[in-house]
Amino acid sequence: MRKFMILIAVTFWGLTSGHAAILKTGEEIIISSPVQGDLYIAGGELTISATIDGDLIGAGGTISIADSIREDLILAGGDLKINAPVGDDARLAGGKITIAANVFGDLVIAGGEVEISEGVTIYGDLYIGGGEVEIGGTITGKMDVTGGEVTFTGEAKADASIKAGSMELDGVFLGPVQLVSKEIELGD
Repeated sequence: MRKFMILIAVTFWGLTSGHAAILKTGEEIIISSPVQGDLYIAGGELTISATIDGDLIGAGGTISIADSIREDLILAGGDLKINAPVGDDARLAGGKITIAANVFGDLVIAGGEVEISEGVTIYGDLYIGGGEVEIGGTITGKMDVTGGEVTFTGEAKADASIKAGSMELDGVFLGPVQLVSKEIELGD
């Protein structure tokens, strides 16, 4: 793990030369003071409870975002919880990913279990490749979802494509829709 964190640190340092950036590594990292510029983090358990005024790029076992990310968000980890707004694009990879706050750009996800909570709005395009996918929020841009089991109870305002082994649909599609599945269950 230590070699992995050093490799990430060296890589991030090379990417940030000439930019205002902070680099943190460790088994447990808690960011509780606002960060001006970009933040690069790697560790076991990562908690962001203060505003990041730039990009946040991180890798860890468990990552929890509890305050705003003003620019891009790029994360890889076992358990990702996004509980605060992301000001631009978000790219996420993980075992379990929960989106419980608005994303004001595109959202790209690769994950085992993916949930976009009810009341959340994705203002850009949505791309998901996952095992179990639940979408309860509003997607204003294009939506392209591929999964083993997909549940859609939200609202898609533009073109939507869902490809799944099985899907449950009880949401609203306002644009053209392409559905591909062995099994489709329709709600009310």
